[in-house]
Amino acid sequence: MAHSSIKQRKKDIASATAALPTSSSSSSSTETKNVISTSSSSSINSKNKTNPLVPLPLIAIVCLCSGSLWMLALRDLFRTGQVILGPMDEQMLQFTHSTDWYDSSRGWWKSTQGGFSAIQSITTDANNMGGFFVRKLTGAASLIVHSQKLFPLLFSSSNINWSEGHYDPLVCTAIVGNIALILFYLSYQTVFIQANANTMSLYIISVSMIEALSMMGYLIHRWFTTTRNISKPTIIKYPMGKNASSLVSNIVARTVGIITALMILIASRDLFFPGQEIGFPPMDDIYLEWTGAFIHSPPPGSIEEQEYSLEAPLHIGDLFISQLCALYILIFCFQKLIAAFGIRYGIYGQGLYQCLVFWKIQSIGDGLLLLVFRAFASSAKSASLDVRWHLMCLGYEACILALYGYF
Repeated sequence: MAHSSIKQRKKDIASATAALPTSSSSSSSTETKNVISTSSSSSINSKNKTNPLVPLPLIAIVCLCSGSLWMLALRDLFRTGQVILGPMDEQMLQFTHSTDWYDSSRGWWKSTQGGFSAIQSITTDANNMGGFFVRKLTGAASLIVHSQKLFPLLFSSSNINWSEGHYDPLVCTAIVGNIALILFYLSYQTVFIQANANTMSLYIISVSMIEALSMMGYLIHRWFTTTRNISKPTIIKYPMGKNASSLVSNIVARTVGIITALMILIASRDLFFPGQEIGFPPMDDIYLEWTGAFIHSPPPGSIEEQEYSLEAPLHIGDLFISQLCALYILIFCFQKLIAAFGIRYGIYGQGLYQCLVFWKIQSIGDGLLLLVFRAFASSAKSASLDVRWHLMCLGYEACILALYGYF
């Protein structure tokens, strides 16, 4: 009996061994697991693909908000003084005395209508070419700032990706610029009410606030969703002499550091200390006299204060437009400094694409400023103001930014 039970156990062991999978079946099982794992990972990767396009609602909001301000800036640059938004626009233009150079009495063909044809080569007290220059420069500077928001979002390149944060510096600087613009208009709100020009200022404040809040919301949404859920790209191989903390371009940084610093110095004076002579650059007093700063903001204790102190309150609109011009130039300079010094190469090379978003528009922006200075060169020279060094500086910076932005 014991012998038969042992035989029965051996048969059971043999049958159990035969039922076990062979090595080939084991390897096929492993391959099946690998295929399942690969398919699951590919499905995860398909879910984690980055979205290169800017969200369509954000583009629509920017087009409505910055688009309307862009049209006003285009008007100020090429048809200074023309009313395009009805009574509220007309009230603001009369407050800033911008209608002094708009004349349509001789028809469309013969009238100057605030364009570049209205620029005269000789400056006189009657034509006030310095004030005309300030309004043209305001139009150019505001056109640059609003174009920096519009065109990179509307016409994005194939290598610029929203989900990878290539637009983040642009959106952040645009928010800061809108907040500065809102605060500036709020500081003049009492004056606008007295001059019956507050409707237009409230419109500009409203569209700037809506745009800033929308940009902030989409930027926060991208930070909390895209950054967490989307896998990072492969770490790149850096160019020679570069690492993750390197500046994208040392040449651009040096150029912007020199030329933009001079622009910031002059624009900061015009915004915070209008009419105050700083002695640098040369002929600063002639610049202040030509642009009318001594009339709307005579320095305390100066001869100009004794002469213009009584009529200075009548030129509050000239002071506003001069400070608005300085503010737009400072926003433009702030964006140039961020692109040159605030953005680094990064471990994934995203810094290069972030800079390209800025440099392409900034090169065109310097070209617009160069156009305005060149158009008023003869008029400024008649007032003993030499703008050749302005032209050389702006031209050199525009060439460097275009070289690295487009080539």
